[in-house]
Parts: sequence; structure tokens; C-alpha cells
Amino acid sequence: MPHMNKKRMYKSIRFKIVMFVLGIFIPLNVLILLLTNALMKDMEQHVFKSEENALKMYRNQIEIYFDAMEQYLSGILMDSAWNGLNFERENQDYIMTKNRLWNKLVSNMEEYPLAGAFYIHIKTSDERLFARNVEKLTLEEAEDVKACISDSVGQRVWDILVCKSGNYVVKSFSNSYMQISVAVKETELLNLWDSEGADLILLSDILPIHQRELYPGSYFGLEEESEQFYVLCEPYTSASFSIVRLIPQYDIKTRIFYGYRLLLYLSLIGLIAVPFIYLVLERILLRPLREIEAAILKIKQGNISYRITKFGYSVEFQNIMRSFNRMLDQIVDLEKKTYDLEIEKKEAQLDSLRLQINPHLLLNSLNTVYSLAQMKKYDGIQTYVLNLVNYFRYSLRNTEEYVQLGKEIDFIKCYLEIQRIRYPGRFYALYNIDEELSAEPVPPLIIENFVENSSKYAWEEDRPIEIVITVKADGHFLRISVSDNGKGIEETILNKIKAEQIIEDSRGRHIGIYNCVKRLRLFYGEAAIFSVASRPGEGTQVWMKIPRKEQHFDELVDSRR
Repeated sequence: MPHMNKKRMYKSIRFKIVMFVLGIFIPLNVLILLLTNALMKDMEQHVFKSEENALKMYRNQIEIYFDAMEQYLSGILMDSAWNGLNFERENQDYIMTKNRLWNKLVSNMEEYPLAGAFYIHIKTSDERLFARNVEKLTLEEAEDVKACISDSVGQRVWDILVCKSGNYVVKSFSNSYMQISVAVKETELLNLWDSEGADLILLSDILPIHQRELYPGSYFGLEEESEQFYVLCEPYTSASFSIVRLIPQYDIKTRIFYGYRLLLYLSLIGLIAVPFIYLVLERILLRPLREIEAAILKIKQGNISYRITKFGYSVEFQNIMRSFNRMLDQIVDLEKKTYDLEIEKKEAQLDSLRLQINPHLLLNSLNTVYSLAQMKKYDGIQTYVLNLVNYFRYSLRNTEEYVQLGKEIDFIKCYLEIQRIRYPGRFYALYNIDEELSAEPVPPLIIENFVENSSKYAWEEDRPIEIVITVKADGHFLRISVSDNGKGIEETILNKIKAEQIIEDSRGRHIGIYNCVKRLRLFYGEAAIFSVASRPGEGTQVWMKIPRKEQHFDELVDSRR
């Protein structure tokens, strides 16, 4: 019997707490004291890492603005509507084309908040003009930048242009008859930085620097010439300058010193408090734990109706015990809700598949094949039928919860090729997708629905439309955008879309967008962001932000088999 009591004592929580305090807690505190200096170095690295991540996010924000302006100006240069600039300067077509181009730049200025001014150099007439954002640049500043651009060779990458009125980031785009430049005031870029305790500058690549090294303020022409700064550099791949963050040496040392002193005090307090720890744990921890343990054993034995009735402990344990009772009451409801949620998700997937299996599309496709056969365009028939087969194969087989982004984009291309053959010259599509994202898992048919809407409803008879599909990584999120420059959405319908309502009209109920938004909520909850913007005659943009899956797509699929 004494042997049995001794054995039970070794397995008791009381004995284990004593062993924890004497065998782990004391050596651990001593070890903390010995390793404090090493931890300080690690803290320094964490500080630098945190600052570097913030700098990368800032650079990514700038890249988004720059990419938008590059796409806009490249689109203008590719547009044949400006061919009238090839005429003589006094020609009426030349004058009208020049005025239309200037008006277009002025009217679209608000869509590019960083742009200070757009500068146009018409090569055939050597005429120079500009459209400025009156909130960003004064007339004198705009004229100053115009003179600087005129005196310099056209910048093919984003470059720093030093003018009398300040520094500007400039990039030029040109074709055979004109050059368009965009100028961004350096202070506008720096104003996007919202962190305190550090300076931020745009530095030309001709000045050599080393990451995380100390430099005097005089090296960068700062007023604090003698003060030492740690340097963090983030290069911009499409520019001849880097984003450099200067952190005062004093700031880093101050943060580390406080951390060092905090760890030291905590270790000493822990050593002094050792004798009292067991008594405190016995009173506030062991007793309520034994009560909870008894309740768990009852539930484990199948007594689901058991409830804890003794609450004479601390407030925290009282809350735990009451929560334990509420948990038992909610088990049945939780199981039912989980089942209903799974059914709802499957119904949403079936609704999406039913949208893709459109009998009108099949009938129209057969008519198209018949027309091509009458015209003896056998190569066109082969291309059309192959894309049609791939389209229906993907729609019918695609029952997984997630698909690879690359497969979703291939499916979209099949659909657009079908529509392009049916309606030649009606639209054209541009893809702005990072190749390394092709294996990213996304919900099936979530992008295609909005591309289909653009190709069907955005078209205007007097001109083709442009559909742009963009997918970019943003840290732990994916940013997805489908935009067009078509006829836009009526305000009443747009309001229903924003309110996540089903759209009904004389043709019936339209559940495509509603179903997509509903599926986003089912897959990602509140973590998914959906928005749509549209103006009549200017086009529509659908924008989604969804969390990225941490595991690889193949692992995700294998886990369900």
C-alpha cells in the first residue's frame, strides 16, 4: 500500500508542478540570464526584418501605381486614334487630334492620383504641351518639369529628374510620331510613407550603399551630418533608383536596450518568486482543474447530460466551467450548422456549374459551326470545336473546391476564343498575371463569370472593348481584377450588386455575380473583399482580394483523397 501511494504521488499534478518549478523553471531563468546578450542580437535582426518588410510593402504600393500609369500610357500609344498627329501642324485633322489627346489626358488625370502631369512631344511638328493635375503641381512647377524633360533624353525607365522646383520621378513612352512622359513629384511618393522614427529618400543607383550598414548623414546630404544612420535599401526593378530608409543608430540602440533591461528584470523576478509559485498554483489552479477533470471523465463515459454545478473558484475558472456547460448545450446545434453550411456550399458550386452549362451557348455554338462549314472555313471549325470541348470538359469535371489559377486562366482563354470566333472584332483581352502564381489555388469559375459578363454586356456597337484580367500577389493575399472600357453598368443595377442582391429584369433572374460573391463569403468569410466600380460609357472594374492558401495546391488536393 505505501508503494502504491508513492507511485500515485509521482503521477500527481502536485508532484509534477514541484518538479517543474525545481527542475525546469530555475534552470530556465539562469539560462535566460546567460543568453540575454545573444538574444539582443536576435532582437536587432528582428527589428531590421520588420523595417525591411514595411519598406517592401511601401515599394509594392508604389509599383501598383506605376504599373497602372504604364498600362494607361502604353494603351494610348497603341491606339490608332492619334494617327492624325502625323499631319502638318496647320492641318485641321492634326489640330483636332491634338485637342482630343489633351482632353483625354486631362479627363483621366484623377484616376492616377500620383501623377503630377503628362507631357506630350509631337515629333512631326516638334510641338510640346502638357496636362497637369492642379492639386499636385503649380503652373510654374509644370513648366519647369517641361523644360527639364525637353533638355534630357527620354527616360525609358522610371528615373529621378532634378529640376529647379524639386525632384521628380519621370518615365517616357514613345512611338514613331509622339512621346508621352509622366512626372510624379518626389514628395508625393514620400508622403505615402506613414511610419515615424525614420527618414525615407529616393536614391540614384550611382551612389553605392550596403544593406544594414552605418553611414553618416553627410553621405546623403542630410542636415544631421554627424549623426549615424542604418541603411535599408529596396531596389525598384523598373527604375534607375532605389528606395532607401535611414534609421538613426540611436533609435535601434534604444529599442534593444529596453528589451535587454526588461529580460533581465523578468529573470530576477522569476528567481525570487520560485518559493511562492507552488502555493499559488495549488490554490488557484489544482483544485479547479480536478473539478474540470472529473467533468471530462463523465463526458468521456458518454454522460452528455452531465453539467458542472460547483463554481466556488476564481472568476476565470467560473467562466471556463460555464463555457464548458454551454459548449455541451451547443454540440447538437453546432453539428447541424456545420452540416447545413456544407450543403449550402455544395449548392453554390452546383449553381455555378449550372451557369456554365448554358443551353443557349451550345445552340449558338452549333449555329456558328454550321456557318463556318457553309463558308468552308474548316480550320476555324477545328479551332472552335476544340475550344468548345475544352470549355465543357472543364465545366463538367470541375467539382473540386479549389483549382489552380493557371487552369482557370486557360479556361477563360477557351471561352474568349469561342466568343471571338462568334463575334470577330468585338473585344480583345489583356492578361497581367504573374507566372509564379499559376499554381495558386482559387475557387473554380470565380474569375470567368466576370470575364463573361464583360464580353456579353459591356460591348458597344461603335467600338471594340478591352478586357483586362489582372492577378497579383500582395503578401498573404491575391488581388484579382477584371476590368473593361465598355458601356458600364446602370446605377440601379450597380447598387444591387454592391448590396449583394440578385438582379431581376424582364429577361429573368441573373444570379451569376450574386453566386460568385456568395461563394467568396463561404470560402473565405470576412477575409475576402469584393468591390465593383462602373461609370456609364467608361467601363467597369471588378476587384477581389482573397487570402492565399499556405500549402501547395497539390498537397491540398491529395489531402482530400
